[in-house]
Amino acid sequence: MSVRNFIDRVFTVISDLILKLLPASKQEKQAFAYYKAGMAAQAEGDYAEALENYYESLYLDEDQYDRSYTLYNIGYLW
Repeated sequence: MSVRNFIDRVFTVISDLILKLLPASKQEKQAFAYYKAGMAAQAEGDYAEALENYYESLYLDEDQYDRSYTLYNIGYLW
């Protein structure tokens, strides 16, 4: 297993725990799930899929701080 695959798997496990444990609304959890899917697609080189997920996350997320990360990733891909 490469270091990158290990890091990706650790991120996935930690983000799944965050989704389950943090008191967040269903909409916030969906936004984070789309963001996470966007990051995974970006890591795989599927930039069109990453952008779709980031835009969906941006639409659902209401927190300005979280939206800034999504906007950064969208800008990075453009």
